[in-house]
Amino acid sequence: MRKKAFDEKKLIDPLRENEKEFFQQRRKLEIQARIVRKILQSLDLEEQLNYILDEVMKLLKVEIGGVYLVDNEELILHNWRGIPGRILTKLLSYPLNKVPRFYKEQSFAYERPEEQGEIFDLAKQEGIQTMASIPLKNSSKVREKKDDWLGTIMLASRRYDAFSSKDIEIAKSIGDQIALAIDHYRQFHHATKRLDRLETLRKIDRSIIANLSTQEILKMIMDHVPKELGADAVAISLYNQENRKTEVFTMRLPNGTIVKKEAFSLAESLEYQIIDHQEPLIITDLSQDKRLQIHEEFLKRQKLTSYLGVPLVVEDETVGILHLLTYKPTIFQNEDVKFFQVLAGQAAISIKNAQLIKKLHESEEKFRSIAASAQDAII
Repeated sequence: MRKKAFDEKKLIDPLRENEKEFFQQRRKLEIQARIVRKILQSLDLEEQLNYILDEVMKLLKVEIGGVYLVDNEELILHNWRGIPGRILTKLLSYPLNKVPRFYKEQSFAYERPEEQGEIFDLAKQEGIQTMASIPLKNSSKVREKKDDWLGTIMLASRRYDAFSSKDIEIAKSIGDQIALAIDHYRQFHHATKRLDRLETLRKIDRSIIANLSTQEILKMIMDHVPKELGADAVAISLYNQENRKTEVFTMRLPNGTIVKKEAFSLAESLEYQIIDHQEPLIITDLSQDKRLQIHEEFLKRQKLTSYLGVPLVVEDETVGILHLLTYKPTIFQNEDVKFFQVLAGQAAISIKNAQLIKKLHESEEKFRSIAASAQDAII
C-alpha cells in the first residue's frame, strides 16, 4: 500500500510541476500580449512605462518598483510606484560612472535588516528585504557591438523572499521585449522633440521681426512652450536693473490659466546666481529647498516639484528670468538646459527689441509734444 502511494506521488509531483510551469508560461505570454498591445496603441512613453511597470509588479506581486532609463550621462528614475518620499529624491538619478553594479546586472537579493549585502542602507531603513534588478538591453545593439544598456526595472518588497529566481527569469524575458520597444520609441521621440523645439524657436524668431509688444511676446512664449518640451508650468519675470525689482510677471499654470500677479520669488542668493552670474538654476525638489518662496496658496495646491530658472540675457544684460516648473521630480538634462538657454536668449532679444521700440515711440511722442508747444509759443 505504501509503495503504491509512493508511486502515485512520483507520478503526481511532476504533473503538478508541469502544470505550474504551464501556468507561469501562460501568465508570461498574457502579460507580453498586453504590453505589446499597449505599445502599439500609445506613442506616449510615459504612459507605456507606467503600464509596463504595473504589469511587472502585478506579475511578481511586489509593492515597490521603478523604471530607470539611461539619458545622456545619467541613469534617471522615470516612473515609480511605492517608493517612500523620504528616499525618493536620493534615488532619482546616478551619474553613469557611479551607477551601483546591482543596477547594471540582472540581480536579486534577500536580506534581513541586520544582514549586510546588496540591498543599500536607505532601502533597509524602509524595511525592504527583497530587491531585484532587470536590465533593459537592446539585443539588436548587442549584435552591432554598440552600447546596449537602455535602463533597468527595479523591484522591491518588504516581504522576505518575495519572489523566486524563476519569477525574475520570466520578468527578464518581458524586459527584453520592452527594451526593443523603448529604443524604437526613443528614437522617434527624440526626432519629434527636436522638430518641436525648432518650431518653437522659429516662432520666437518671427516675433523679433514682427515688432510685437512686450505683452504680446510674453503671451507668445507662454503659448509655445508646451508640456512636451519639459515644463508643466512656465513663468517669465522682467526686472528693472536699477532697483532690482520685478516689473512684469506672467505665468501659465498647468491647466492653461494665465496669472499676472507675482506668484513666487527667489531668495537673494538665487537671484545673484541667475541675474548677476547669468547661470541656469536647477532645484530638483522644491519641498526640500525653501529658497524659492511661493506666495500664492493656489500655486501651492498645484504641487509643482522641480524648477529650472534660465536668465534672459541680451548684450550681456539680464532683462529677466524664464522659470520652468514640473509636477514630477525632474533631472533636467544638459540638452534640455541648453535648449531653454537658446530659447531664453531669443526671447530676451525679442523683449529688448520691444522695449526699445516702446522707448522710441515715447521719445517721438515727447518730441511732438515739445514741437507743438514751441509752435504755439511762436504763434
